[in-house]
Amino acid sequence: MKKTISYIAGIMLVAIALTSCEKGEIESELYNSADLTHELADSKQEAKQEAKLCTTGVFELKNNNGSYHFTLKAKNGQVILSSEVYNSKAGAKNGISSVRKNSCEDGKFDRKISKNNKFYFNLKAGNGQVIGTSQMYVSKQGMENGIRSVRENAPRARIEEVIVQ
Repeated sequence: MKKTISYIAGIMLVAIALTSCEKGEIESELYNSADLTHELADSKQEAKQEAKLCTTGVFELKNNNGSYHFTLKAKNGQVILSSEVYNSKAGAKNGISSVRKNSCEDGKFDRKISKNNKFYFNLKAGNGQVIGTSQMYVSKQGMENGIRSVRENAPRARIEEVIVQ
């Protein structure tokens, strides 16, 4: 990338020298070219930092003797959503696609309270079928944080396949 930036800056300098007649103009443009080179390097650094910030969770697609199940883990490694068991890998991947699609809509999260007064949620598909269930939370706020985490992580989470032995 540095070579490309230097190459572009060199081409700009030659073009400037060919089109500028006065020494003062050339010196001014040389300083502007140096600034541009630094701006390009800064932009590359900012892009790397943004990529780190955008690191998201992961769908772990587990194969257990031909039965498939996935979990969505937040970037801190905590499981935030678990699926039902699927009979095929394709079915499980469709489930993951459905989680990605439906996690963007708050109305698809069905907030619940268990018999022992713990909070949890189900994520539902457009047809009303449950496609994922959360862990149990001791507080409503914990459950809402879990929903927020699913909404943040699911759309861009990568898939890792795991074989259970």
